[in-house]
Amino acid sequence: MNAPRVSIILPTHNGAAELSRLLPQLAEQELAGGFEICAVDSSSRDETRELLQAAGASVEVIDRREFQHGQTRNRAAQRARGEF
Repeated sequence: MNAPRVSIILPTHNGAAELSRLLPQLAEQELAGGFEICAVDSSSRDETRELLQAAGASVEVIDRREFQHGQTRNRAAQRARGEF
């Protein structure tokens, strides 16, 4: 499988309401080379993980106490395969 052109990094926590608007919009995008979604979820208690997984995202779940703005994004970026 070829690497996607773009990696979208999403730190999430109880973001189902926002994701229910965002993910369909991302699915409509046409991008040569495609994109991937790499998410790190801080133990959401809503449907965040299910929405991300249904959209084909790579999801890593961490304890809420482990969340740190930079480190959490770096965790997702380490899994990213995109050129950008």
